Amino acid sequence: MHRCACGARGRAVGAGITLLVVIALAGCGSSSEGLAAKSAAQILAASRSAARNASAVHVTSEAFGTAIVIKTRAKRTRRISKLDLQLDREGVWARLVALGSTLEAIRIGDIIYVKGGPLLYRNLQRRTGVHVAPGTWLKAPANGPQLSGFAAFAEPSREIMGLLGDPTLSLTKGHTTTIKGQKAIELRTEGKLYSGAIYIAASGPPDPILIVKHGRETARTTFTGWNQPTQLTAPAGAVELPAVVGHSG
Repeated sequence: MHRCACGARGRAVGAGITLLVVIALAGCGSSSEGLAAKSAAQILAASRSAARNASAVHVTSEAFGTAIVIKTRAKRTRRISKLDLQLDREGVWARLVALGSTLEAIRIGDIIYVKGGPLLYRNLQRRTGVHVAPGTWLKAPANGPQLSGFAAFAEPSREIMGLLGDPTLSLTKGHTTTIKGQKAIELRTEGKLYSGAIYIAASGPPDPILIVKHGRETARTTFTGWNQPTQLTAPAGAVELPAVVGHSG
């Protein structure tokens, strides 16, 4: 399934990737049978294994961060970032909204497509002399230099494993609860910047369902459609970037 969005800011990518994560996708998850009797560490390990071996997942995340803005005087503001990801074995569709701009990327096999707003294309022209109208899909090899700054944004990574296993967090088992009609085991987390919880499916594969964070870092991340892939299609009218783009300016 092909989805579209307008606007962009390339520099928002790095911030968005740290918000949330994507998963290395490969096979089928294990069962949650007897999960409630296990320790918090064992439940987390089972969930990491299920996520690592999943064939597909849809991830949405909304995060809030406190920033200092320097004008006539410093003041605190709330910055909002949103991330929407669809992953399956064939590739990744991703949309990031951050700093008031939107970036969309699709990776299918070894090809990456990126679409943004005026800033993305101004920077492209300034660095390379290539003029492309804002909102146009750009196309390049995912492992090439042309769109190398975006490649990590649109490919599965191990960052989900980091989110599910941050060594700086203390982890305790909470109650069994219900998340959108699905029974889930709560794993409470406590860190330097935030507290929160990871909710793991209590029946079927022990898939992550929801991650919440509260504090200086506040976020809500949901996982749906585990092992239910959707069809990714290449966007029409994409402009293929020449190989020299990555070596200019």
